[in-house]
Amino acid sequence: MGRDIALELASRGANICITYTAESSTALAEVVAEDMQTYGVDACVVCCDLAGPNYGKEVINGALKGLEVEKIDILVNNAAIGQVPQIQPTIDFRIEEYQKIMDTNVRGPLLLVQALIPHLASEGARIINISSVGTKYPVSGLTMYGTSKAALEALTRQWAVELAKKHHLMVNAINCGVLDKEPNIVPSETVVQIREGIMSITSAARRAWDR
Repeated sequence: MGRDIALELASRGANICITYTAESSTALAEVVAEDMQTYGVDACVVCCDLAGPNYGKEVINGALKGLEVEKIDILVNNAAIGQVPQIQPTIDFRIEEYQKIMDTNVRGPLLLVQALIPHLASEGARIINISSVGTKYPVSGLTMYGTSKAALEALTRQWAVELAKKHHLMVNAINCGVLDKEPNIVPSETVVQIREGIMSITSAARRAWDR
């Protein structure tokens, strides 16, 4: 998803900084950056620890330096991790796993926004948080992941009140479902459960289904 978002923004003329977590992914990240440059924009890559205490500053400083800019117009908080194993009962969850998920999916975006604020474009900046339908439709075994995304949505609403007017920016979240590109991450029966759940709480979907 992150690659597709980056390519779409690049196709619309945005210079892009993409992040990744493992040194072993450097070559792949650089290929993605080269793909974006085919649109005539600048692109750079930053390797960092999503759950680290310096994550925000590393990314923002890396973007400013790599793109040779002083201001940033758009921040997309897409990077996140799920549970391992993906489907895990609450009773089996370990505190270490909880900490890693919350540090990455909640503290990470918070640190990014803190580091971003001094470098925001003066008008029309955007913060876009990638959330999940798991915040609206609970799925057995996805408790911690859903909880982390619900916390991200709470941050979204807070920032929309606290930051938007003061800094002339817009803050939104996008609730995404299961991606067809990643069929092996979530069991097929869970995918069906999620899709049926989404349809059950979506009026337009119910009307379309009735036809």
